[in-house]
Amino acid sequence: MRLFQERQQSGLSLIELMLVITISGILLSLTFVMMTGSVDNNRLRGATEAFYMDLLHAQNHAVNNSSSVYVNVTTGSNWCYGVDSNTACDCNTDACTLNGEKYTTSVGEYPNISLASTNVNGEFVFEPIHGEVSSGITSSPAVFTFSSTGSSNTVKVNVTSSGQVTTCSDDLGGYATC
Repeated sequence: MRLFQERQQSGLSLIELMLVITISGILLSLTFVMMTGSVDNNRLRGATEAFYMDLLHAQNHAVNNSSSVYVNVTTGSNWCYGVDSNTACDCNTDACTLNGEKYTTSVGEYPNISLASTNVNGEFVFEPIHGEVSSGITSSPAVFTFSSTGSSNTVKVNVTSSGQVTTCSDDLGGYATC
């Protein structure tokens, strides 16, 4: 007579179950961290590309309509910018219009992104002759640096007095290096 009979085990032991839960938790937390960085990088790209395209549009509007176009930029963590075809405008009051439509963008559209600038007085003007910049840039190029508050990544938009608008980054792929 056997006192201890061998039984076939079915299912998982408590230790095996705890091990699976622990490994799953670690993988999920790593995925969350990577996704958060990805979201921040996408916002950074979005803000930079929007600014870049809006500058090109403003420059094109100046040349095609033979009139000056004003670009107003407020920097910092509560940044905004606006484009106006008639006069200097304040992007904080949504007073900027191009072709009669509101033309402002702000941090509210791109949370956790900040904007800094060098060599510009907060506003510059694209002129109708060749889309050159006539005023506002103290030293060429004016550099607008978008950065993510969730990472150390930055992307720069450069505007020269001759009107050339370029982007660059030492942190994110898809851009020329600065």
